[in-house]
Amino acid sequence: MKNFSLFLFALLISLSSCKKDDEKIADGVNAEVSGQTWTASNTEARDNDDALVIETKTADGQTIIIKTNGTAEGTYNLSDNGNFCTYSTASGAFFAVHPQSNKPCGKVVITHYDKDKHKINGHFEFNAYDHNQQLISCTNGHFGNIDIQQTHHNPHPKCGLFVTTVDNGYCGSANISCNTSGDHLAITGNCGTNGQSVSFKVPTNCTTGDYQIGPWGGGSVSCNYNTGGNWGFGSINANCGTFTVTKHDQENQVIEGHFNMTLFSFNPLGGGNGANFQHGSFTTSY
Repeated sequence: MKNFSLFLFALLISLSSCKKDDEKIADGVNAEVSGQTWTASNTEARDNDDALVIETKTADGQTIIIKTNGTAEGTYNLSDNGNFCTYSTASGAFFAVHPQSNKPCGKVVITHYDKDKHKINGHFEFNAYDHNQQLISCTNGHFGNIDIQQTHHNPHPKCGLFVTTVDNGYCGSANISCNTSGDHLAITGNCGTNGQSVSFKVPTNCTTGDYQIGPWGGGSVSCNYNTGGNWGFGSINANCGTFTVTKHDQENQVIEGHFNMTLFSFNPLGGGNGANFQHGSFTTSY
């Protein structure tokens, strides 16, 4: 009986050891992109005031950027503002998840973060789209034993994202800026391939909540859309939609949110209802 007890104890220890080995994540960053093996040759990771940013590239220049609005162990849903993944091809074609839409986004799971040794482990999966709504699926992604840099009050230059639909066409970019200008924040997201951009004026001291999109003033939010050609649209009517601030950290200068709106042509000869924006989402620093 004593020998059987010792055998059972040894078996349990062995099973426990196997389980730990199964859960171990290999070093580096690996994934499958559209069913093809994707292996990073260079990775930079930063802890930006408890926001994780990982930028990782293959030898031929394919890039994945992972950003989570936190560094605690757990699951980060990419449909939430502040959490996103992007993918760029070697030739520069850009794909991004689409928060606030009905498109499936994915998740990032941080399984372990050793802040003393500056190492982080986790895994990820996501669906990303280009401006033609072409899909790139990333599955079985993981990051293991990645070195973390602490960059307090020095945000990663590519930790922003701007996505929306414009008249049912997709628009997404990591090229977003935010600057303080007088009594407002100027948020500009570039998108598409023909110089399109969307610019918002937001009260400098805005807090979380909903704001009416209309002409500037009275605590509202105003917006202009540059089509990259001869046409422009703006919030020239009293109520053009809703702009929602989900986070505004004035100390660390981070703002995030989403929007839905219809802008109207500046051209008095232009007919129709203007440009319709749905499922808009942004996260940026200034």
